[in-house]
Amino acid sequence: MRPAISIDFGAAYTKIALRKEPDSTTQLLNHEKLRLDEGHVCIPSIVAWRESDDRWIFGGDAVDIQAGNGIHVFRNWKPVLFAPPEEALDPQSSIGRLFYYNLEGGDVEWPPIKKLAVKYFEWLLGVMLPALLDFNELEDPVLRISIPDFSDDSLYAFEMEEVLLEAGWNSPLVCCEAEPRTNFTGALSQGRNAMMTTESGTYMPDIDVIFSGSGMIDYVKLTEDEDAIVGYTMLLVDIGAYTTDFAMVAIDGGAGGSMPPCEAHSVAYGIEMLDNLVKHGLPDEKTEIIEKLSATDREAFRRTVYSEGRSWSINNVTIGDAVDREIVEKCINGLATRIALEINTFMDQFAVTKVNEVVLTGGGSNIPRMVQKIADQLADKGVETFHASSTPDVGSAKTVLLSQQVVRGSSAIGGASVLFGDE
Repeated sequence: MRPAISIDFGAAYTKIALRKEPDSTTQLLNHEKLRLDEGHVCIPSIVAWRESDDRWIFGGDAVDIQAGNGIHVFRNWKPVLFAPPEEALDPQSSIGRLFYYNLEGGDVEWPPIKKLAVKYFEWLLGVMLPALLDFNELEDPVLRISIPDFSDDSLYAFEMEEVLLEAGWNSPLVCCEAEPRTNFTGALSQGRNAMMTTESGTYMPDIDVIFSGSGMIDYVKLTEDEDAIVGYTMLLVDIGAYTTDFAMVAIDGGAGGSMPPCEAHSVAYGIEMLDNLVKHGLPDEKTEIIEKLSATDREAFRRTVYSEGRSWSINNVTIGDAVDREIVEKCINGLATRIALEINTFMDQFAVTKVNEVVLTGGGSNIPRMVQKIADQLADKGVETFHASSTPDVGSAKTVLLSQQVVRGSSAIGGASVLFGDE
């Protein structure tokens, strides 16, 4: 089995993970220059372009660049890549005018947003990736990228693979996988990989080892000879910048030692939406400040105001004081309620009324009030265990705290798993 490089292409940050051998632990790649998170794994998904000399700047080097005077800065451009431009952009907005009129992109089949994506992935694969790992140690690695699980995911997969090939990826295999599935795999395995040889001589992943310690595997092992046992359900919710991804496995006593099917879905509700809700509720002066925040300041703003519930000051303006706090609280509750309704809709499709374990990941799960609100909405589902970065008040249910590597990088970790094979 080939080694695997896994990319979690996020709207705010990109994370990369590596599995060298079939039995080796998947590692999130880090670099000391990546200073926006404590694990040094978050690569800003930011692109800056200067018209005068057609110069492009990416990632951490583009974080604090301000737009103006012929300089354009692209943040949160992932939604445009995964939606028709006319649905995602107002052609008369500043970014819309840039995409439609200024940034040359070839013919209709290769629109400007894809040119932007190619530029970013050229840099990611040609500059950033060699700084993170030694390609000489790898033989023909698979490149797998996680994408949202929308209804037309096969189309998005084709376009994403096309972008990566155009960006110069020379691996014999480039493939896509739905974010909820890679997320679920990464969160439960925490990077473990293992292979086994069956009695018939088949070489295959050993899910007992990969998912050891999870309630799902414990349940399968306890009930593999009993067909009438009540089922066991695990739900993963990943709250990212652009989407919230759901993944669920529901198994029964007859599942044996095989990996049960994973149902997955993505919705376009994330922390970028929370920013927009908060901006609409605050006075114009504060709204303008939030709109112009650099990536560094935006991280500080979100951590202080959203996660810690404290006020934050910049340019002699304080955001998150007593009046603002009430607005922020309403916005967090509103987004959390929307996500909780989508969770219920997702589970209703499969007639699921009980969830045994819930795993909460993604940058949005670092907001304790968001975690608490979702936990409250799931109170009638009989949840026995929550896996999260904070401890919600959930009555008799227990909480297992997740590391920040899993919280921020589970999709990248999962995408390199041997469970996805070489194709």
